Amino acid sequence: MRHVHALFLAGTMAATAVAGRGAAPAEGPAGGAPAAVSTNDARWTDLARKLADENPEQRNAAQQELEKANWRNLPALERVVTAVADPEAKARLSERIAAIHEDLAINPPPLTVHFHQASLQEVAAVLGKQLDTRIEIFPEPIPALDIGSFTLDATDTPFWGIFLQLSRQHPLQIETGLSTKGTMRLVTNGAGWRTGVLAGPLLIVPQTITRSRTLDFQDDGTPPLEVMRMTCLWAVDPRVKVAQMGSMGFSSIVDDAGKNLLPEAAPDGRVVFSNVTMRTVYTNANMALLVPEKREARIASAKGFVQMAVALQNAQVEVADPGAKIGDSIPVGGHTIQITSFKYLDTAQPRVDFHLDLDGGPMAAPARGPVGAPPRAASSASGTRVEVTTIDATGREISHAAFSAGGFTASLGGFTAPVKLRFNLASKTKEVKIPFEFKDLPLP
Repeated sequence: MRHVHALFLAGTMAATAVAGRGAAPAEGPAGGAPAAVSTNDARWTDLARKLADENPEQRNAAQQELEKANWRNLPALERVVTAVADPEAKARLSERIAAIHEDLAINPPPLTVHFHQASLQEVAAVLGKQLDTRIEIFPEPIPALDIGSFTLDATDTPFWGIFLQLSRQHPLQIETGLSTKGTMRLVTNGAGWRTGVLAGPLLIVPQTITRSRTLDFQDDGTPPLEVMRMTCLWAVDPRVKVAQMGSMGFSSIVDDAGKNLLPEAAPDGRVVFSNVTMRTVYTNANMALLVPEKREARIASAKGFVQMAVALQNAQVEVADPGAKIGDSIPVGGHTIQITSFKYLDTAQPRVDFHLDLDGGPMAAPARGPVGAPPRAASSASGTRVEVTTIDATGREISHAAFSAGGFTASLGGFTAPVKLRFNLASKTKEVKIPFEFKDLPLP
């Protein structure tokens, strides 16, 4: 009999994690488990009273206790703050609550799962519920392609830690695209992701190191040319609302002889080798390495980082009848969107054409993208980007893209009319830089 159990837990993960070759990824909160702080409302009510005490030592001691509060205490804190009358105590409690919410937006909660001979469909259903993400399986499971069952007990474990443990049982990986509707595709017909380093909400996966040697027969005086390239990917927890994926790079890559394998670094000492846009679950990256002097060398340490902008607050507006809103200014997160045209075409198959402007911006080249693909936006002086999703009468996403001040034009078909438009805009973002390190990687 198959058994599937899951318990949703929330928490904070370390921003830096290190794992050796073949080792299980580092897991858990920075500095170990969170401080054990009571979730009892009475305790927090008493703490609120101390925060308003006339004695500064009492206030400082209460503030230090408040700083220990974490996600486990969030429901109690939010109940208590509504009943606090003292302005200073209310402000301190509100500030701590906001800080916990911000941390959770960057470092999503760990999960607890219990799978016993569970099918992939059961695993996907449990993880999808906890992640609030619809998980599709590709190829679609059929008896002839059954990859087998999964057994795993994991408590307070980051999502990517659970994913790696499952993938070591049967190869799994994630397809790059993630739509605003929250659909993630689980791929079973590849090599899978089995080894990686956890760093906050990220999974960093070393993929390949290729070493090649070229001999030019037309130049007898030239020694063989030897080059080496490394590829890896980084994947973001699907619960993190990424406003814009930025860059990944390495600050140092050293072999076991102490030689630096990085090519000439940027002026600030970094080597940044990828820059991509938003709406991706993972991103591939590659870079050139210097060839070590000895053939049997290994990478002793590779220290890198990922920079990205995370959406702390997201504004969403849905327009059920876009044709009725032509010329109107639709407010979204402090900006306005204008539907300047919207028309169903009289064709054998349903089609619709429409154009959008942001903050009255002029029309430019459209930024289009298929469902699930990273959208491409026109350039914008302000940098503001709005995601637009077109949804038909059955609830199916037929288009997903992003646009900025340049505007957006679409001509779509293959849907059930009528359609509605959903706009998403990151109204508050935060730039984060997450370090990581690989250790003891073999070289070809």
